[in-house]
Amino acid sequence: MAIESENPYALPAAWLDAMEGMPGCWSVQGDYLVVRENAVLPPVDLDGRGAGGPLTPLVLRLAVPAGGLAVALIVIPAAIMIWCIAMVRDFWTESRSLGALVLVVLVGVALVPMVASRFLRRNSTAREGPAFLWGYASVPALRAMLQKARRRGWIAAVAGLLPLLFAVLNSGVRDVMEDDDGMLSPEWRVFLKISLGMMVLSGCGAVSAGFWAAKERSWHCTKAQDGWLWIKGIGPAGLAELARRSAAEPPPLVRRKVFKFRLQRLTLSEWRSTNGFRPGAWWQTLLMMSRKPEGQEHLAFHWSERKWLEPREGDAELVEAWQRDTAGTPLADWRMTHAERIDSPTRCFRSEEIVFLSPDGRHAAMSMVARVATGKGLLEDRWETAFRSWTEDGRILATGNQRVSGPLPEEMEFEVRTGSPWELAQWHLDRVAGESLVVVDAAGLRQKEEEEMQRRHEVLEDAGIYGPVEEMELPGDWE
Repeated sequence: MAIESENPYALPAAWLDAMEGMPGCWSVQGDYLVVRENAVLPPVDLDGRGAGGPLTPLVLRLAVPAGGLAVALIVIPAAIMIWCIAMVRDFWTESRSLGALVLVVLVGVALVPMVASRFLRRNSTAREGPAFLWGYASVPALRAMLQKARRRGWIAAVAGLLPLLFAVLNSGVRDVMEDDDGMLSPEWRVFLKISLGMMVLSGCGAVSAGFWAAKERSWHCTKAQDGWLWIKGIGPAGLAELARRSAAEPPPLVRRKVFKFRLQRLTLSEWRSTNGFRPGAWWQTLLMMSRKPEGQEHLAFHWSERKWLEPREGDAELVEAWQRDTAGTPLADWRMTHAERIDSPTRCFRSEEIVFLSPDGRHAAMSMVARVATGKGLLEDRWETAFRSWTEDGRILATGNQRVSGPLPEEMEFEVRTGSPWELAQWHLDRVAGESLVVVDAAGLRQKEEEEMQRRHEVLEDAGIYGPVEEMELPGDWE
């Protein structure tokens, strides 16, 4: 599998070609969405089941049916499983070989389908890569989707470990449970019954996880023909809204400022700060590092491409969280001056921010959330709170609950603290007490933000973490 298909930030080479001349690039046929491959859908909730909440962009990586080949790849593993079950039945009376048989079954079930797949695809003209589609979905729906997938993963993992545990126990205790005549002791028969129960539980767990996954499967492609995809699993409300907007023409290509964020240039401590201890993030990083160094380079928009929004357009979850966490504290009197939003060129990442100004105009607060979403759910949900004050001698005093990546401008002094927004504010206010601070209004606050973002970009570019800024033609935003 190509590394680009494993990296949600990777930009498919065929995207720009497919975006040219795509008026009427989707239609609704019953409960199917028929859409051009690589299309960018408007901000319509693809969940469409009333989950509510803000929308976030996501990339759908859809497996494309391969006709008879797909059937063969299903029939062959199924035949192997049936053969293995028959062999296990025959070997129940020959329990001496049962442990070895289970190991052979495990290895066979894991390897034979992969070998068969490669053999059948070797001379096949069927496409191997997935199809891509870009759209939007409800944040609560994506979050629930990922939680369910993790529960299914735990069930499948336990179901897979039970046969292996049985094989190990069988090989380790069998010799102990033989009498002098080589006959199995009654204790062994009890152990055998327990082992059989483990095998039954393993099968039930695997089948349950499979049925649960099939029932919960949301967006999937059932047919692909001449560059068109038949997508099923979109909720009724989403289909109705897409049908209403099916005559709309896609946004034209526009020139946008982009650069490459070279994650391989970060230190180990910065990696730990950025990714935390999420096994999935570290595993994906190791996979990309082992195959292709450029797989660690994420395409990102320059800070000047961010959208400056009115307070009423701020992310609903961010606003609700801020109001909840600051209720009954002096922060409740701080005024929201504006909101900010910036996506990634590959439309799987969105950063939302709301900005507040203290009543005396000497301090600012920023509450941020960064989300990475794919068809598997909300893969990342990173929240951050930070405070800023600007001194008359040109220094930036900042306090936040998340470490920033890479070097900082020499005039910026950043401290990391943990706690609620009011606890962070208290740390910050005590820290800047006695400093000669600049008083700003809403316009001055935005200017200070832009100056800081530009300085940080320059420092990170000098360090090689950010690549040079370039312009690229990309699909524009829907109105």
